[in-house]
Amino acid sequence: MKKIFLSLVIAATVVAAACSSAPTASVAETNDGGDGTNVYICTGGSSEKYHITDTCSALASCSKAVREVTLADAQSKGRTPCKRCNKE
Repeated sequence: MKKIFLSLVIAATVVAAACSSAPTASVAETNDGGDGTNVYICTGGSSEKYHITDTCSALASCSKAVREVTLADAQSKGRTPCKRCNKE
């Protein structure tokens, strides 16, 4: 009886651990036009893209500040996805 109980406890622990780890996805996969997900933009006047990570190599050339904004805000400013960090 102890073996069965121990097996059930172990199985429940494994299932709980598997359920707690969620897969990651790009912004394009998780959004349908702006649900509050944050993205990063360069505040330079000629910047046209938004980035899913603030460590995107394309942001290295930003001469102004990098700001965190919502996806909806970035899109309302006419920003489009960066091809380097937002691979669909």
